[in-house]
Amino acid sequence: MTNVESIKEEEEAEIRPSLNTEVLKKKAEENALVKNATDEAEEIVELPTRVVQGGLCAPDIRWNLILMVWMWIATSVNYMIINFYMKYVPGSEFLNFAVAGVAEIFGHIVCGAFFK
Repeated sequence: MTNVESIKEEEEAEIRPSLNTEVLKKKAEENALVKNATDEAEEIVELPTRVVQGGLCAPDIRWNLILMVWMWIATSVNYMIINFYMKYVPGSEFLNFAVAGVAEIFGHIVCGAFFK
């Protein structure tokens, strides 16, 4: 081993522990910050009790939600069945779909007038 190589190894040996301690110090600081952040976050969290007590779980709102979902499902199924069986209605298939489209546009206009 030459003199130059031994000097380089000695310098590296001196530098390595200082780098390792610096890295360890940084990691310890980061861990401490993470612990503090999680501790603070755990202290700040509040549970939304008002929603459960008087919001969605209120009997009248729950019943309205169940009825509304039932009506949505019934209307969607009926709409799909009508469109599916439209090709079996007697007459021209193209004319039947055109009339159904005009009726649907008219229905959207009437419903829009009711909701305004």
